[in-house]
Amino acid sequence: MYSIFVAGAGYVGAQIAAYFRSKNQKVFALTRTEARHEELRRHGVIPQTGDLSREDGFGDLPDAHFIILAQAPSDHGDSAYENVYYNGTRNLLKKLSARPKPHLIVHLSSIGVMEEDNGQWVDEETEVQPKSRRSKILYETEQAVLKSGFPAIVLRLGGIYGPKRNR
Repeated sequence: MYSIFVAGAGYVGAQIAAYFRSKNQKVFALTRTEARHEELRRHGVIPQTGDLSREDGFGDLPDAHFIILAQAPSDHGDSAYENVYYNGTRNLLKKLSARPKPHLIVHLSSIGVMEEDNGQWVDEETEVQPKSRRSKILYETEQAVLKSGFPAIVLRLGGIYGPKRNR
């Protein structure tokens, strides 16, 4: 059995946590509030409350083989993105540096770093040239994870909507 820590158990993170728990893995999930705790417990996930954006905003991390960074801001301003993605990720990485090294960190990012707006295809070979402050924050966060010294990958997702979040 593996131990998995999902940092950010909003819509996507909670789905990931429930999936791995259904595969009989030990799963911990961090949320900013206790509002999601009951849902997580129903799936057998061990909830924790904390705020990654504050250096002292979360307690001890569980020893985990795999860490999934799935945090999302509660609003869409640039400062919220910087606090939750960049600062939150750096705070977590700093805390992880004093712990046993995980097998892998998976950072969920966005195809928004591509800022493609001409209908062109993008793939792993497409050069990233973020223009907006938000896409630069996301890209800088990706780079912090990839250069952290931990085994890590970045998944750039597109079309994440969830309940009441649709085009």
